[in-house]
Amino acid sequence: MIPYYVNWATTDRCNLSCLHCRGTESEELSTKEALNLVEDIVGLNPPYVTLDGGEPLMRADILDLLAGFSEGGMTTYLITNGTLLDEKLIGKISDLGVKLMISIDGATKNTYEMIRIGANFDQVLKNARDCGDRGALKAISMVIMKPNFKEILPMIELAKELGAEQVIFVGLKPPKEVNFESLLLTPDQYRESFSAIAHENGIETFVDEPFFKPVIEELGLSRDEKCLESGILSNQGGGCIFGKYMFIEPDGEVKPCTFAPMSFGSVKDKRLNEIWNDMMSSDFLKKIWDPSTRKGRCGSCVHKECMGCRSRTFALTGDWFETDPACPLGR
Repeated sequence: MIPYYVNWATTDRCNLSCLHCRGTESEELSTKEALNLVEDIVGLNPPYVTLDGGEPLMRADILDLLAGFSEGGMTTYLITNGTLLDEKLIGKISDLGVKLMISIDGATKNTYEMIRIGANFDQVLKNARDCGDRGALKAISMVIMKPNFKEILPMIELAKELGAEQVIFVGLKPPKEVNFESLLLTPDQYRESFSAIAHENGIETFVDEPFFKPVIEELGLSRDEKCLESGILSNQGGGCIFGKYMFIEPDGEVKPCTFAPMSFGSVKDKRLNEIWNDMMSSDFLKKIWDPSTRKGRCGSCVHKECMGCRSRTFALTGDWFETDPACPLGR
């Protein structure tokens, strides 16, 4: 088995301050260490790799890292807030065969700039449109929360206008600085949001939320064939993919999930394939993957493939196996 994909947060530096930021406080890998990691990721041969941050474009060597993946024949996506892009940089990234994913958490200027503090909505749209014009805009990504869920349909229309191939809707995870409950959707708001996403919208849509499919089924809605779920771009079945992909922190620590407060080792000490083998033999991960270990509503739920978001559950309850508090099912 190989990872569903590898997600590498290349830096903890960022030029914005977003409401929902998970926060990173770690020293990033040197250029030499980072290039070695590029070789390791290529050698592991996941279907694709995503690079983000912080803001990955704040790394002076980011084009060198992208070139390494390109030379290795790796499908590569760069996730950026879009503020630092210009036509020259877009051209260089596009020439490497790398596709861009731009995070835009609001379809209106007021909503967007309230969530992504320090960003200029009009400038980001111009930069995204320039990416679309070059055929380099893979997706627009939006984290769904109370301040923006009413803008799901306008966001879909905006993404089409900008020339994106897809829209990615990401479920909210506990942020570093803001109270989670103040941003988390209510069960009814989740149902409203998922209903909007599930209908024919004329663009491919991904939902990174394990209970998306079960909620749609409970509502009696059939998903548009262009509407998929599970992971940033993972079509390998629904549900939480904790430990089935690799998340690499800026300092090289490897985690089973972006939001998991645990590491399986550092790329400074071990080769990436060794860490992956350790993950695959982990008794803890095997227990996580076993639906029978779930408690509460998750334990009695008929949608065993969902399993809830394990990292979010642990952050909010202190128990890896409890019910996902964000899940609207049975409420």
